[in-house]
Amino acid sequence: EYIDCDYYELGSNSLIPLINTGNNNIYYKFVTVSFGGDNFENGGETHEFIINPDVQGNPIVGWEYIQNGVAWTNFGWDNGLEKSVESFKIENDEKISAKLKTNFYANDVRKFDSSFSYFISKNYDMIYTFPLTYICTQDDIDYISYYYTCTADHGIFGHLWACIPGLPTICIRPDANNVLHTLHHPCFYGYTAGDPLENYFNQIENLNVVEYQNRSYWYYIDSTITVTYDQNGENPITSLTEYFYDNEAHLQLTKKQTTDSRGDILKDYYYYPGDYNNIENFETLIDKNIISKPVKSFSTNNNNIIKGNIYKYNDNGLPTEIDKYENDGLLSKPAHDPSVVTTIPEYFNTKSDFSYDPLTNKITEYLPVDDYPVSYIWGYNYTQIIAKVENGLYDNVKTALTTMGNPVEDLQTKTESQLISIFNQLREALPNAMISSYTYEPLVGMKTETDPASKTIFYYYDSFNRLETVKDQDGNIVKHIDYNYKED
Repeated sequence: EYIDCDYYELGSNSLIPLINTGNNNIYYKFVTVSFGGDNFENGGETHEFIINPDVQGNPIVGWEYIQNGVAWTNFGWDNGLEKSVESFKIENDEKISAKLKTNFYANDVRKFDSSFSYFISKNYDMIYTFPLTYICTQDDIDYISYYYTCTADHGIFGHLWACIPGLPTICIRPDANNVLHTLHHPCFYGYTAGDPLENYFNQIENLNVVEYQNRSYWYYIDSTITVTYDQNGENPITSLTEYFYDNEAHLQLTKKQTTDSRGDILKDYYYYPGDYNNIENFETLIDKNIISKPVKSFSTNNNNIIKGNIYKYNDNGLPTEIDKYENDGLLSKPAHDPSVVTTIPEYFNTKSDFSYDPLTNKITEYLPVDDYPVSYIWGYNYTQIIAKVENGLYDNVKTALTTMGNPVEDLQTKTESQLISIFNQLREALPNAMISSYTYEPLVGMKTETDPASKTIFYYYDSFNRLETVKDQDGNIVKHIDYNYKED
């Protein structure tokens, strides 16, 4: 003989939260920061944030009061985003606004997707004796459970379910169309009290089932309004910046348009590998998911080009060349042609080239057209720059180091004193170069910095690996930092 007992358990863990699926359980709509003391002597800022928490899942089977808070649908795509920032000062106990920036966000339906999930928990174990026979009672026959489904299509917003005490869960969207359904015990269907119910083990009366959604959003800043005031908080000047994402293939910013208070319009255009046909090495970059590197950019003022850049990359997405737009006259931005990088190549001139180590992909040389070449030597297993050589080509620097008996490969395991000595010798070997060299304490920070005149600065750290003292080449303290904790 068995007795039904009801047990209630309240618990929470990382898999079954009692609150929601967001990152935080406490949200602040307003945060004010003082740049001075408690009286905002140096002014301050007030940040306003959007509060839009997630929504509970929809209980569809089982004990409704146990299911509340178990599974949530992530409707709060904009929760925690910064809505506005106000800069201000305090004079004569009055707040005077200096600037107000307000952000507006877009939830773009072109990349929206969602999937339904179900959280299932077991209330108790079913006890089976085969063949299983259950004797119907009048309570079983009279039992009726109610639940709602919503037949309305809310688009990307989906259903918004709410649990109202004493009532089934319903959708509370303004355009909701809730349809009431009834759920009976199996004994209701053609049985009377005392009748046996055979093979009852297929039922799920011992389970709780909550339906919720996992929703994927593509959202971004749609526009920003900036209002700047004079020193008295008056005479506002307003500018509007709008952001455009016109190519859903790569989801990158394609245009930024700023309209100032005079009505002048400044536009910035950006083009990526995905905006072109299979030219250059763009297909290789896309295959490696290197899709956010701009290939070309233009800036226009009232539709006339004022600056532009073309960027070339190696197959690892590292820049190898930068060309800049140069033109003394006025020229309108040409229409985009996906078959060529630019239709006006005569106005672009190479301004800098970059070279990399083929094995480590670390930069080794920067060649500006109108300035000295700059070479970089890497150490500590090629994780840190240990020398910056201005007016020295990388091949010449490597040759000089090899001649000295210290090829780049051997520098990876040299000690601090050895590196300082090696680069002092390099300065003598390359008298026309300006060489800055560095040593490090791995996982801590820079230990020494030696300038082209061979003067060394030393950095010392405390037991918590925080910078504590800086000394010059003569041992004089240039800077000292004390870390103190505020007492309650």
